[in-house]
Amino acid sequence: MANRSKNKMEGKYVARRFFLIFLLILLIGGGCTYVGYQIASSNIGDDGDRDASSQPESDATPVSSSEEASSEPEPESQADEPVAEPVDKSEWNLLLVNKQNMLPDDFMVELEKVVDDFRVDKRIKDPLLRLFAAAKEDGIVLMVCSAYRAPEYQEQLFSNKKTELMAGGMGEQDAIAATATIITYPGTSEHHTGLAVDIVTPSYQNLDDGFEKTPAFEWLDAHAAEYGFILRYPKDKQDITEIIYEPWHYRYVGIDHALAIKEKGQCLEEYLNPVLDDLTEPDESEEEASGQEEETE
Repeated sequence: MANRSKNKMEGKYVARRFFLIFLLILLIGGGCTYVGYQIASSNIGDDGDRDASSQPESDATPVSSSEEASSEPEPESQADEPVAEPVDKSEWNLLLVNKQNMLPDDFMVELEKVVDDFRVDKRIKDPLLRLFAAAKEDGIVLMVCSAYRAPEYQEQLFSNKKTELMAGGMGEQDAIAATATIITYPGTSEHHTGLAVDIVTPSYQNLDDGFEKTPAFEWLDAHAAEYGFILRYPKDKQDITEIIYEPWHYRYVGIDHALAIKEKGQCLEEYLNPVLDDLTEPDESEEEASGQEEETE
């Protein structure tokens, strides 16, 4: 009886032992499976299937659109363009005389003889002589055919030209208008100032467009500004000056002003008044008058 009870107890003990061993095996197996699963999960996507959230951060940090815009190099700030200083119209050498600007009643000028009996403002005598000397050194002979004119003499020239046009069949008003494009009204001529000279060459003394084809004109066009003189009535400025093209008529304005006018391709009116309104187109009478061969402006 005692042996039977002992054997029974030993059997239970063995069964319990096997059960514990089995349970332990299950626990160990489950733990290994779990660890293996975690390891496998960590390796998923090495060939590009990994979730984007697990991707390693790139060396460059993403920049927001606002940061991207601010990171672009700002364009260099453009320096304000230099503003040209206004021209001092009160300078004696910038005196503007034309149809709209008559010579002041109290105008006075000290004249000096420059060549022959031609006189100019004494202040431009030396620049004019230097101009002629420089041309001579380059083999160009220049000569003055008109310089200072008294208003009375200008009036005589104007009247003579008007009479000639009327004799050719032109009405008085048309003749006056046509004459004014060639010979200015007394009191509106630059020749009254002593600052203007008509320059020709011994081989071509006609006051017409043909002078521009001479070596003398080519030299003047290239060098006159270096001595303070400008071509006063350019071909492409007739609507502004209201005077026919005069390749022989030069006006002293000073070296700095002459070079600036030459560089800008302006006439004196434009240089002194950058904004010009109510420009007048040249008419047929101006074209007809351009071929006249006598003292003009």
